[in-house]
Amino acid sequence: MRPRSIALAETAPVRVVTHAVPGNPAKVLESILSDLVARVEGARDAALADRNGLPIATASVQQIGLDLASAMSALIVHAALRVLEEFGPDRLQVAVLEGSRVRILVCEVSEGVGSLILVTDTDANLALAKMELLRAAMQITTIIDLDVL
Repeated sequence: MRPRSIALAETAPVRVVTHAVPGNPAKVLESILSDLVARVEGARDAALADRNGLPIATASVQQIGLDLASAMSALIVHAALRVLEEFGPDRLQVAVLEGSRVRILVCEVSEGVGSLILVTDTDANLALAKMELLRAAMQITTIIDLDVL
């Protein structure tokens, strides 16, 4: 593993650990998602979906609607990108859907190859959840074989 610093927006540099791709990349992806859920207090589930919303890997505490969240992630990203286009050139950072009981955060992975979904309680720290979601997306980007997806 090689640590490197990457700046997130206008925040302090974040230390990202890149993983060497072992014989089973699915296990590495699940490990990154499990770490994401563990790092955010109040996180329930995390999933990585392809650009069509099909789940690639998941990590779950409660597994409540994770397949549905994965499927809807493609629509969420597409809708968010369309809205941002109306305001001129922009790049999607994180889309947040907040309900009365859960919050769903979605970001693109590898420039639209897929999306990363994090489901949290509404009282979870939103800033931390966004930061950790982006950190996990960067880690996933380093191990995804773009030619396969």
